[in-house]
Amino acid sequence: VTLPLAHHKKKSFVQLWKYMNNICEIRESGCKQMCCGNSHTAVVVNGDLYTFGTGDSGQLGHGSMENSIVPQKVQIPRQDLILSEITNKIENPVVSVSCGFDHTVVLCRDGDVYGFGSNLNGQLGLGLSEHVITPERIDL
Repeated sequence: VTLPLAHHKKKSFVQLWKYMNNICEIRESGCKQMCCGNSHTAVVVNGDLYTFGTGDSGQLGHGSMENSIVPQKVQIPRQDLILSEITNKIENPVVSVSCGFDHTVVLCRDGDVYGFGSNLNGQLGLGLSEHVITPERIDL
């Protein structure tokens, strides 16, 4: 979890404190899975995906190529939304995430797969060869 700190040594104490505070909140809220790419991290918490670290190829999925020293929720497009009988909310939670060197791939409960980040060699399987900065559904 400390990997992104190495890339932000010039950040202020307050910024680093906020980063560590967010990590503690994720830890307490039910982290289900965590994985790391070359310099980014993805965490699944209660069906939501959070990413942080280096974003220069779009691998954070935040809609930009900016870095983030604090976990930020990734907005996954919801193709086939599911109405939960328990919460009575529409949801399609993230169940798994995997990180490559500088790309991220997400599996949702309904079986949809989304990818974002470096795609210069077609590693996301989207039929194009450019960086993807927001989650794009991969047709399988």
